[in-house]
Amino acid sequence: MILAMGCAALAGWLLFGAPLPGTRRITPRVEPKRSARPVGPAVAAVGTLVVATYLAGGPGTLAPVVALGLVTATVVKLIRDRNRARRAMRDKREVSYACSVLAGELRLGKVPESALAAAAQECPVLAPAAALVRIGGDPVARWLEQAAEPGLGGLQSLARAWQVSTRTGAPMGETLATVADTLRTDHEVDLVVSGELAAPRMTGRLLAGLPLAGIGLGYTLGGDPIGFLTGSLPGQLGLVVGIGLTCLGVLWTERLANKVAAR
Repeated sequence: MILAMGCAALAGWLLFGAPLPGTRRITPRVEPKRSARPVGPAVAAVGTLVVATYLAGGPGTLAPVVALGLVTATVVKLIRDRNRARRAMRDKREVSYACSVLAGELRLGKVPESALAAAAQECPVLAPAAALVRIGGDPVARWLEQAAEPGLGGLQSLARAWQVSTRTGAPMGETLATVADTLRTDHEVDLVVSGELAAPRMTGRLLAGLPLAGIGLGYTLGGDPIGFLTGSLPGQLGLVVGIGLTCLGVLWTERLANKVAAR
């Protein structure tokens, strides 16, 4: 019972809790950051569901419910991480394009404020800074704040170029063109790395499905694996521990791949 409750708590943390260390929650660029969802209520809800299922259906239903909760939590987390990575890649491409557009506007002879306003009409990532400039503010601080989000780190180079140009009067067009080229190259490298990591990730997910083949093999040999896993205490413990370790292995593989991709 204690093991099952611990696994249920782990499922609640994975499904509703904070992101893994070293990651940040993605928030809309034009809205304030949302606070992280509380972990305690989510874990309590999952634990209550498991206890209620145990009391209503008996011991035979506890292990399958916990195992299903772990699998569901793992799948949801994988989907969240994939969507986060896709947004980061899209934002990197958008920042590179925004720097190119801004550099083009500056080459036309426009002053930085006018060039930024014109570029923001085509590049939404520049809209918050352009709005700040219209009321007399400094876009550098806004860009540095945006740069803290995944995929928007290139705005830090834009902020530095803008700051040096406005303080010294140095031309900014060529500098931004160089920044755009560098960001474009980084994005292409990220695409290559992501493609190379696709095979290890797929291998980890395929290995996670091997226990299903073992269950099928057990039936072909005349056994009853499902009945053993749900109808006996050793089977229930094996089911929960096995599913938990499998989910942990998949998440660990994804974590290692994400660390490589982040370098």
